Order: sequence, then C-alpha cells, then structure tokens
Amino acid sequence: MIEKTKIEDIDKIMEIYRIGKDIQVKSGNPDQWLDGYPKRELIAEDIQNGCSYTVRHDGDIVGVFMYFIGEEPTYKKIDGSWLDDEEYGVIHRIASCGKGVFSECVKWCLDKHYNLRIDTHRDNKIMQHLIIKNGFSYCGIIWVDDGSERLAYQLNLRNKKNFKNRKECFNMNIMQKAHELGEMIKESEQMKVMNEAEEAQKNDAVSEELLKEFNLKRMNLARDLQAGKIEQAEAIVKNNEAFAEMVKKSETIKNYVEAKKNFDDMVQEVNKILNFYITGQDPNCTHDCSTCGGCH
Repeated sequence: MIEKTKIEDIDKIMEIYRIGKDIQVKSGNPDQWLDGYPKRELIAEDIQNGCSYTVRHDGDIVGVFMYFIGEEPTYKKIDGSWLDDEEYGVIHRIASCGKGVFSECVKWCLDKHYNLRIDTHRDNKIMQHLIIKNGFSYCGIIWVDDGSERLAYQLNLRNKKNFKNRKECFNMNIMQKAHELGEMIKESEQMKVMNEAEEAQKNDAVSEELLKEFNLKRMNLARDLQAGKIEQAEAIVKNNEAFAEMVKKSETIKNYVEAKKNFDDMVQEVNKILNFYITGQDPNCTHDCSTCGGCH
C-alpha cells in the first residue's frame, strides 16, 4: 500500500534513508547522497508539501519516495534529449528496505500519470538496473543543484519513441549485466583466494628468488630455441620440468598456482555458459550422437 507520509513517520523514514545510503556505499556508490542528504528538514518539507509517500507492507513502512507532477528545474537542460515535451511526473529520493518496492512505486506513479521522469547517479548501478528493468528509456545527462551530473530516464506509455528506444535500452541492460557479472567475479571466493595467494608469494623472499631463476631458465630456453640449438618439443619439456621443480620447492608458489587454476577454471566455465547461449552449442557435446540421448 502507498500513502502520503505522515509527520510521525519521519523517524522510520530517516532510518530507511540511512539503510539506503549504507547500501549505496557498499555497492560502490559513495558520492550520490553527501552531507547528510536527504536531511530531516527536507523530508519534513516534502511531507508538508504533500509530495512524500511511503510504501507499507503488512502495515510496516518499507519504502519512501517523493513524487509530484510538474516541471523539475534540473530537467530543463540535458545533454541528450527527452522523449517529448509533455507534462510529466517526477520520482525523487526513493529508498527502501524491502523487495519489489521500486516496481510498486513506478506502477503507482503510472496510475497517477502516464509520463514519468527519474534520474540517478552514474555509480548507482542498482538503481540503473531497476530503472531499465521497469521500462524507462535512457535520455542523457542532467545536472543537479550542486553541479554534479545524473543519468536521466523517461517512461511515457503513450509515446512511440519509448518503444523505439527498446533496442537501446536492451543493449544498455546487457552492458549493465556484464558489469554486474564482472563485479560478481571480482567478489568471488576464487578471486579472493587467488589474490591472497599472490600477495603471499610476493612477500616470500624464497619464492621470489625461485621465480627469478625460473624466468632466467625460460629466457635461456627461448634463446636456444631461436638459435636452433634445441627443438620446440624439447624446449617445452624442459620448461615444464623447470616449472614443476620450482613449484615443488615452494609451498607458497604451489598455493598460488592452484588458486590461479581454480580461478581460471571458473572463468572458463562462465565463458562456456555464455558461448552456449550465443551459439546454442553445448560445451560438453562430443559430436558423437551415440553418447547422449539427444540435442537440446
């Protein structure tokens, strides 16, 4: 249920904003809401003006946003272009501590007006994802009162441009998903273990000396191969033997090699899955139809 915010709700609302700011910082967006924004006085003013709304689930406040129909001064100048110059509703200062709140707000606002505009910080990947997911089109960059830029979006249910921009939105969504996948890989346990093992190796004087010796042997093998003193097959065997000998002598190097292999295996599996959805080719397919019950 969505209803106008009451002044007695302000303590709970400020707590939701605090949670929202913590999430922003943890997700790599520390610069959107600075200097205590949104301040208690601003929210009290929104309530007084009748443009602050709360979202309630089972009687508990789980979300808050500011909404009005009219002209937003910061939307007058845009590096890009809005879908149209029609009257619109504006969504600002949205925060939640529950699931599905953003979509619920958008649906409610569309019931009030068919044309909506919203903006968010470039580093707010979570909000960008939700905005695109709910059908908005990216329109360009606007600047807020402190001079910082925001990404601007619009959703007009009656404007055909909104649907012509679906391809652009879809492509942008793909890029967002790619960034999300990259962040997940970056935060994965495999990468964490690999980075820790690499750091331990760098801080181990014995391992660093063994690495120098191994690299010297590799350089000598490459020189001998280029001079025709040895065959390529022999160079590969000697290189592998030197590598195995180095790993055997250092537990630190061994740990890094194993961690690196685990990380590479994970990335390879991710690439296999992507390739399957792009080409339709099962990465485990042997092309021997007698070995399975059928394709796809």
